Amino acid sequence: MSSSDDTLPHPQAECSSLPPNQSQIQLPLLIHQLSFNQDNTCFSAVTDRGFFVFNTEPYRPLICRDFESGLSLLSMLFRFEVFVLVGSSYSPSPSAAAANTKALLWDDHASRCIGELSFRSPIRSIRLRRDTIVVILLHKIYLYNFSDLKLLHQLETTSNPKGLCEVSQISGPMLLVCPGLQKGSVRVENYGSKKCKFINAHSSNITCLALTHDGRVLATASSKGTLIRCFNTLDGTLIQEVFCQNISAQSGRWLNSGCLKVPGALLLLDNKRTLS
Repeated sequence: MSSSDDTLPHPQAECSSLPPNQSQIQLPLLIHQLSFNQDNTCFSAVTDRGFFVFNTEPYRPLICRDFESGLSLLSMLFRFEVFVLVGSSYSPSPSAAAANTKALLWDDHASRCIGELSFRSPIRSIRLRRDTIVVILLHKIYLYNFSDLKLLHQLETTSNPKGLCEVSQISGPMLLVCPGLQKGSVRVENYGSKKCKFINAHSSNITCLALTHDGRVLATASSKGTLIRCFNTLDGTLIQEVFCQNISAQSGRWLNSGCLKVPGALLLLDNKRTLS
């Protein structure tokens, strides 16, 4: 990891060319990611030409930004105008192959990049807290201090192509959940008690994780797509189990999920869905 790398595209050059009040992007666009912010008051759509941010209730567009080389991931921090952006490898640009290995801290109010993190492999997802940036790779998770991008901790996981990871959002020590080192296992990292616990949640691969804001309840789903299980993160006990008869593992991608006592919303995104 490094703050700069001559083999990677220069982010400031691309960011500085971004119009500060860009509001018109030609449709339709291919969606690469849909996601809510931490309290579900906003959601974002990342496309092959940039990103959109929408207010949830009442529904209305808030931000529209154009990156010619495209993006693959975006993470918001509540309603602050600070995003973490990850470039796209779908672009025909010669530098695009390395674009998804860099996380750019983007100040939308100032229309400029204010920080960057570089990796040797593609970034699978990003999670944000007010004090922490969490970067998820295929086999590792890195935690950084938000204010100075100092590395705080790193974790190893089983193969995690979907970048599964969730963090608590209330003030105080963080609780983090991610895939463990074995199939169907979930790692619970409690930074308050400095204890790590593994929960054997399913017999098949984990495909979805959701966490309450206080970090006390964890919801999981597996590749079989038939069960949602809720666990107490403090002791790992099973709280509730729901049989989802009509949900197929092939029906879509789980981006943000909630069930029973786990507040949230469920989005299913087909690979071919577009904004129009």
